[in-house]
Amino acid sequence: MDENKIENQFQKSLFLLDKGNTDEARIILSEILEISKKTNNQLFYIRTNTVLADLNFQEGNLEMAEKYSLNVTNTQIQFEEEWDDALNDEYDIYKNIIKEIKIKKLLNKNENQIYDQLNSSLLLMDDGKMDEARIVLNKLLEMAEENDNKYFYIGVNTLFGKLNFDEGKFEIAEKHFLNAVNTPVNASVSELLDDEIDFCNARLNDIKRINKKLNKVRGKKC
Repeated sequence: MDENKIENQFQKSLFLLDKGNTDEARIILSEILEISKKTNNQLFYIRTNTVLADLNFQEGNLEMAEKYSLNVTNTQIQFEEEWDDALNDEYDIYKNIIKEIKIKKLLNKNENQIYDQLNSSLLLMDDGKMDEARIVLNKLLEMAEENDNKYFYIGVNTLFGKLNFDEGKFEIAEKHFLNAVNTPVNASVSELLDDEIDFCNARLNDIKRINKKLNKVRGKKC
């Protein structure tokens, strides 16, 4: 099968996934994976493993999701220049899947349910349902404090900071971001919170710049 045919089949599998025809898509993806492995077509090997990793993760099959993600990790690829942009999305997806799998393994059953609620609050924020998100986050923050769960304490404060920052409530946002970055955690947990801490630090820098501009304006008025 030449590369154009593989591309057409790959796009067909994505179309089927969008339509919810996961079984048919899985058959096509498995065929592409076998062909790309035999022909050493690393571009489609990576793309197909990434889609299969994401599919299995969405279905809750963490073992298979991890297997396909590790196939990407372990692929020694000599990048051709035109492949760089083509694989950016795939690498972002599989790295996120690996991180999510580590989190799921770290948490117990009850904590995984809390983690799902944390993600649901983010979706509410994305939909502009700030009041509903705030209710969920308040409950999660209370639970994190009661159980001294630093992972969730940092996660909730990060989202609370984002929510208030987006609403222009910079003083409250700063408080939550500082709660997040100043909470000590062990190395295994810290590794899973790198993105959250980076986000908090970036927003704290934004708040400093905003406050500096506001102080200049106030100084001129005086």
